[in-house]
Amino acid sequence: FQTVASDLINGKIKVLMKGNIDSTKLISFLNQYPSLVLNNKILSHVACFNIPKYHKMLLLSDVAINNNPTVSDKIKIIDNLLTFTQNLGYSKIKVAMLSAVDGVDSQVTSSVDAQEVTQHFSKSVRPYLLIDGPLAFDNAISMESVIRKSIKSPVAGDTDVLIVPNIDVGNALYKSFSYFGDASVVSLVLGTNFPIVATSKADSKSNMLDSLYFSLRLKKQ
Repeated sequence: FQTVASDLINGKIKVLMKGNIDSTKLISFLNQYPSLVLNNKILSHVACFNIPKYHKMLLLSDVAINNNPTVSDKIKIIDNLLTFTQNLGYSKIKVAMLSAVDGVDSQVTSSVDAQEVTQHFSKSVRPYLLIDGPLAFDNAISMESVIRKSIKSPVAGDTDVLIVPNIDVGNALYKSFSYFGDASVVSLVLGTNFPIVATSKADSKSNMLDSLYFSLRLKKQ
């Protein structure tokens, strides 16, 4: 592991790809060598889905690393995604903070967190970022639902990025998209100065190859 870490730091290894191991082992390795993580960054996972019934690529984060992210963690997760999507060529991204409800409910922690994150980003001028929350899943991804419920939002119904409240929600959505939505997926870890491919052990070969392609594209930026 020490040799791999040294080669990553020195640039001898350009891309790290998780093999047939648990994500916890990958994260444990990265945490052993703080210099592998960019300053003021958090390690976070992003899954990029091509879902036949959705009109564009849909990003999902975090579904594999941060189990119960705090408000501060979620802000850093979004910062990782801003860099990531800009490197992919996005001119604007629409981020939905998921919850079980569309309005703030003190009994639903995810809705309170979503409001705090949204307010944090609304305090700074970022034309590149549109963010809203809390939003229930249907209203984040379905314009029909948005129209039916008369929801006013720059994000609802046309979301680029779903930020999940915790890993349980993220894991369930990831597998639902894959198994029921017939989606293909690219999975990466963000927060380092080199791309990390982090597909599931159950992912198809095509998903693994697509993830590797994405990582190489990012490395060229």
